[in-house]
Amino acid sequence: MSKWCRQVFVLITRQFSSKKSQDDIWRAHDGTVLDKQYEEKKKTVEGFIEYLKENRKEVPDELTTDEWHHMLKSCDSFPEYRAYLRKLFQKHRDQSTDTSQINGLYGLPNENQYYLSKYIQGVNSGRRVIIDLNYDYCDPNHNGLLTQCLIIADVNIHHRQPLHLNFTGLRRNTRVFNLFKSNSDFFTKTSDCFDEDFLSIFHPRKNLVYLSPHGRPMPDYMGDEIFVIGGLIDMDPSQRLSQRRAKELGIRCASFPQTRFHGRQITLKMQSVFRVLLDLNLGLTWQEALSKYISEVRQRKAGEPQEPFVITV
Repeated sequence: MSKWCRQVFVLITRQFSSKKSQDDIWRAHDGTVLDKQYEEKKKTVEGFIEYLKENRKEVPDELTTDEWHHMLKSCDSFPEYRAYLRKLFQKHRDQSTDTSQINGLYGLPNENQYYLSKYIQGVNSGRRVIIDLNYDYCDPNHNGLLTQCLIIADVNIHHRQPLHLNFTGLRRNTRVFNLFKSNSDFFTKTSDCFDEDFLSIFHPRKNLVYLSPHGRPMPDYMGDEIFVIGGLIDMDPSQRLSQRRAKELGIRCASFPQTRFHGRQITLKMQSVFRVLLDLNLGLTWQEALSKYISEVRQRKAGEPQEPFVITV
């Protein structure tokens, strides 16, 4: 098996370790229900799509019921899935370009209007999350950090209840700044970006909570916390960088209460940390919000290689 196929298989086998309801899996956006004889095949394809998205490949944001049916019935291999998804991506992109002027003429939302409305929805939620990029360290995987930040921004802007997402510490003439600059159009449409440190922007200080594997487990989720996630990729947890940063800034340092439900702390990807916060904001309990992401990691550790960009909280 080639290296590329092994990577795809690893992602697919862990992508759906959490059990979704049948309605969630099979109900399309138009309300129709897909044929359930393709359930397992659809799970495999969804895992493959997530893999392609994480690697910034050409994949449509959503598939219609007809498109799902065609792919599940007509495609039987990863190359066939890939070719069909690329074709759909180009088709959706062309349709978006062709209809942008019509949408503006008749008051229908184009992409910019959609991003603006979802951004405003996040701001109005009052629930702020900060990605702290103000770290002085040598990181060989800046592209991994950028990928995680792009996924976080994309997941948030398409969520039914987005959070107010902020990237801080984007200091000029740094490698991180230059990487973000190449994607500045997307980040500025979906989030707020600052070159200043977050401590000079966000108040009150008592509500700031820096997430760290070495902080005290949070007893409850109150809803008024301003969570800070450190932009730390491929760093040795024993260095306690996030805890040290919180201590230097004089703000609260805390971790997710994983030990209360799962016995020990589990390493989560940055995007998984953010998804937990999205779930908490929807009213899920700590156990409900944590379980599906922890089960993914447990399955991965049962003989599968870890991904290179992770953060523990």
